[in-house]
Amino acid sequence: MFDLSGDDFGSTSQCELYVDCNSLTRFIALGKCYEGVTMLHNEPLPSNFMKVTVEKILYGDLAVPVSTSEVTIVAEALHTFVAWPRHLVRPIDSMVYLWTNTNRIIYQIYYILTNLSICLFVDE
Repeated sequence: MFDLSGDDFGSTSQCELYVDCNSLTRFIALGKCYEGVTMLHNEPLPSNFMKVTVEKILYGDLAVPVSTSEVTIVAEALHTFVAWPRHLVRPIDSMVYLWTNTNRIIYQIYYILTNLSICLFVDE
């Protein structure tokens, strides 16, 4: 059992997690961010960092912004509390995110069907 007596949890919200990669800021994971948190693993958290939990990974092979002995790449951070630079965390509204993802899925289905029908016409 882990000793969480030195950690605080604050309020949570869904967020997008980004990394700086080759002079680009890249969206790499979804997570939960913990507002108002000052401790992480019994250590003070710098003010320009947030405590986050990585929930869903898009690019697991990229390096996390703050590596530890256990976590060096995003894939190792799944369901783990990690420090993340505040400027690379974007809180999201669940309803807006659901709407956006639904539109992306509808567009992808439309794109597939459009290309499928083009292929069918070409093959005939």
